[in-house]
Amino acid sequence: MAPSPDEAMFRALQNQHRDALPYYRTLLILCLAIGLAGIIAAFVVPAGWQPLCLIPGVIAVAIAIFPWLSLQERQERIDGLNVLADEWQDVEAAGDDRPHAKDGLISLLWSIYGSNQRG
Repeated sequence: MAPSPDEAMFRALQNQHRDALPYYRTLLILCLAIGLAGIIAAFVVPAGWQPLCLIPGVIAVAIAIFPWLSLQERQERIDGLNVLADEWQDVEAAGDDRPHAKDGLISLLWSIYGSNQRG
């Protein structure tokens, strides 16, 4: 059976996702900035050079979807961990009244977030 979670473990998993957020934000902003610079440059360069600016610019803006999706996924995981931590506290407070609820939460936690543990 998987080890029983505690508050420190929930915080560690949340922090793992929170620590990645600035990286993905930076990557998103960088992709958008490079892409928009290329698109804007396409309007000020001579006609023959426009595709050389426009195409990479559009590609960079399109690639920005990937860091944005990663940001959304990380935030959803943080929110999910908050809910699981709250539920865990409720189950712990109930004591032995809800033993199946505790087993269910442990199973859910490890099935969703168990792969995040580095060993």
